[in-house]
Amino acid sequence: MISASIDAKAFGPVTSERIERAMDWCRTVDPATLELGRNDIDGDDVFANVMRFDTAPADTKDYEAHRDYIDIHYVFSGVELMGIARMKDCTPKGAFDEENDFVLVEQPELESWVVTQAGEFCLTAPADAHKPGCSLDAPAPLFKACVKVRIAD
Repeated sequence: MISASIDAKAFGPVTSERIERAMDWCRTVDPATLELGRNDIDGDDVFANVMRFDTAPADTKDYEAHRDYIDIHYVFSGVELMGIARMKDCTPKGAFDEENDFVLVEQPELESWVVTQAGEFCLTAPADAHKPGCSLDAPAPLFKACVKVRIAD
């Protein structure tokens, strides 16, 4: 997991061409031009799921995980609290959905929390189960993109 301001430009050996393409999109996109839902950046290698919703109490949200994609959760407006847990410490709730690269997992015993606000991101890798869309104190509007970056060809 990496959490930082979008102005942080380099991550040394953890960066890739696809991650840089995703980060550049976050830095330069005009949020007013975005459609809700999928926005292609580089086909299935890099794309953004743009969403508007009200955050919710953490105890009403589920942890999720992926195998083939890194998620870059980028906040345009609002504040998002996100739980993070090591996938190796998590138990899947069911079978992994290969087509959608997705599985829900049981509430882990150990978790960390990250707060992101406008202009900040949280990158979660397949080793990170994550619980996005949580509220700090009370539900509040959130406008964000979850930029999906494929890690394999």
